[in-house]
Amino acid sequence: MNTRIGTRKSKVIVSVVLTLLMAFAMMPGMAFAASAAPGADVAATAVENSITINPLTKTVYVGDEITMSATVSTEVDPYHVEWSSSDKNVATISKKHAKLVGLNAGTTTITATLFSGTDTEENPTLLAKATMNVMVVETEAYGFQGTGGQTMKLTKPSDIIVIDIEKDEAGEIIGYVNEIENSIAPENGVYQFKFTMSAGMNNFKPSVFQASSLPHIKILNANGSVAASLVYGGYDAASKTITLNVPAGALNADTEYVLEFGAEVQGNSSDKTLGVPVAFNFTTQ
Repeated sequence: MNTRIGTRKSKVIVSVVLTLLMAFAMMPGMAFAASAAPGADVAATAVENSITINPLTKTVYVGDEITMSATVSTEVDPYHVEWSSSDKNVATISKKHAKLVGLNAGTTTITATLFSGTDTEENPTLLAKATMNVMVVETEAYGFQGTGGQTMKLTKPSDIIVIDIEKDEAGEIIGYVNEIENSIAPENGVYQFKFTMSAGMNNFKPSVFQASSLPHIKILNANGSVAASLVYGGYDAASKTITLNVPAGALNADTEYVLEFGAEVQGNSSDKTLGVPVAFNFTTQ
């Protein structure tokens, strides 16, 4: 008799438990891995905290100031990012605003750390960290450039820095890349460039220059296509400089261009040319 009662109670308890489990499973917010049907929607998982330093778009030279940035992924709100440099002798970076200043040639590791809370909290939680090695390059003094017996130097504009001296695998120079630091504006309706060369300037012949060299001096777009032609603007015997002009309407304002002197550019002697291209990146006002 007691055995039958005990068995009945056990069945009742099991039945109640199963009923409760089914009820819980139907309640909003409750989930059981075994109850998910194939193809059923699964609740989104939490976003993992991460930070990535965005690549620099230009070489960092001594004296440069560049603002760095990072891409952050987090559900924490608020949050903030702190920046640091491993070698402050090479470059410093502001803790809050990520302004990098190149001080000396070398390499430093820049770290961006993601924290919870605002930047005024005393004990924020570290969420993620990212690093990037940044090389600071010493600028080379700009001067005459060329390899084929002829060299040239741009004298106007004069605020020029050397970006790169390109070389092949054998170490031979194959091109010069420079940058006009400040944006240039048209004067009297033209953008004006002046330059001198090391050979063939004492008895400079404008007709020879216009026929043999001017066709090889061009203004290029950033993609390498020709943007505008240059017009011979005269020769000054005292300073031994040649003037080249570009009509203001031929170039767009606030746009990056390249002034390129081709390898064929010469003075009065065809056997003395620049030998390699000489380029000047510049931006219009």
